Amino acid sequence: MKSYKRKISLENYTSSWEDFFLKEKLEIEQYLKKHYNEFYVEHVGSTSVEGLKAKPIIDIALGIPRNIFEDYRTFADVLGGIGYCEMPNTKIIIPNRNVFCVIRKSIRYHLHSCIYNDKDWLEMIYVRNFLRENPDYKKQYVQSKVEAIKNYPFFPLLYNKAKGEQYKLIKKAAFLYYEK
Repeated sequence: MKSYKRKISLENYTSSWEDFFLKEKLEIEQYLKKHYNEFYVEHVGSTSVEGLKAKPIIDIALGIPRNIFEDYRTFADVLGGIGYCEMPNTKIIIPNRNVFCVIRKSIRYHLHSCIYNDKDWLEMIYVRNFLRENPDYKKQYVQSKVEAIKNYPFFPLLYNKAKGEQYKLIKKAAFLYYEK
């Protein structure tokens, strides 16, 4: 298992995460409008949920039509035009998403592209909204993250696996809640 020299950090929620997202969203939209007619950009992940501790990484969901998603090479080249680089190993963990990364002024962004309104898109949106609306689940998720980081401060994959069981419970509850 690969260890990192830099310790994983969880930070308390800050409204600046939303500000960073909005600025990046604007840049993404202005650029992608030159290439595509249809796409959807949402702030997802822990930094999108007020009161949730998070690694300081701004996760962005980019919903796109199937034909764009399936033309991966062209799409990756287009995103490269605004500095995004592929994170190819994420395909092993999240097979129905293409994940890209960029760092701007020491802020790290992960862009999760997937087919709009497909299961992966809905998962990101449902989980975000569910955590925003359900403080008990949010509290349990924070506890699982704190415990995971205590046990695996230098091992991102083990940290993700350790908090993953709680995430699965939240995902299941979110789908039941929104698809009733």
